[in-house]
Parts: sequence; C-alpha cells; structure tokens
Amino acid sequence: MSEATKPIHILAVDDEPDALDLIRHIFRRETRRGEVKIACSENGQHALNFLQSQEGTDVVLILSDINMPGMSGLELVRKIKEQWPEPPPSVFIISAYNEREDEAHQAGADGFFPKPLDMSALKARVFEFRGDS
Repeated sequence: MSEATKPIHILAVDDEPDALDLIRHIFRRETRRGEVKIACSENGQHALNFLQSQEGTDVVLILSDINMPGMSGLELVRKIKEQWPEPPPSVFIISAYNEREDEAHQAGADGFFPKPLDMSALKARVFEFRGDS
C-alpha cells in the first residue's frame, strides 16, 4: 500500500460477536498493514448512530447480517440509502438464507454474501473499493 492510499473503512454489523470476530479475522493482515479499518456494531440502530458520528463519516462499506433483533439488515440498508443518498456507503448483506438475495437487492443492498462466508470472494469484493475510498 502506498503512503497516499487511504484505508478502506468498513462497518461490520451483526448481533453475534463470533460473526464480528470472523470479519475482523478475515481482514487481520490488511488491518495491521493499514489497508483496512474495521468498526463493529451489534445492531442496526448502533450502526446508524456510528455512521452519524465523526468517526463514522469515513465508512465506505457496510457488511450487515440480515437477521438481527430490532432493526433487520434490510431495514438498515433502506435507512442508510435514505439518509446518505449522495454518495451512500455501499452495503453488503450477509445471510445464511440464500433465498433472501433478491429481497436484499430490492432493499438497496449492493451485494450479498451467503454464509458460511467465502473469505476470498469477500476480500476481492471489498478491495474493489480501493479506488473509491
């Protein structure tokens, strides 16, 4: 990574701590090298609050579980796209239910990843954002 390249700021949203740990683990090397910065939220409302904070203004990508108590990942996508229309952060939905992919895209998700996560596919898609950050 060159000195001028900014890290990709990711917000991971999941009510399961193990899932958040997995995302941190997937990007551990890139985080140590300063290529990726990961913040975590345990629910949709916390994620919205984080995005509204000063620290959340640099987030370019959100990885969200679809099924969470309170606000679902689909509701989160809709709210993000409403509150940050230009340019909105990209939102990828993660779900164990492959049949919900169309529903995720209809809600405004920019991508869908089935569980168990394909680490290589996730990394490849995330690093497409290098030029946009």
